Amino acid sequence: MEKLDLIQILGNATCVRTMFDAQACTLAESWNFGALVLVGALVSIALLLVRERSRQRRENNYFW
Repeated sequence: MEKLDLIQILGNATCVRTMFDAQACTLAESWNFGALVLVGALVSIALLLVRERSRQRRENNYFW
């Protein structure tokens, strides 16, 4: 498994399939969808971590 296979797998999973179970996306479109899903997940995780850290600092009275 190469390091970019995860992006390709995610892209293939997000592409809409036709009645005959054929891919509706080209290879480049599939790779782009996979990259978007991966980046979206990483940004979401980063925002959740920042929010949690801010909440912890607020609860620990960092103003004093």
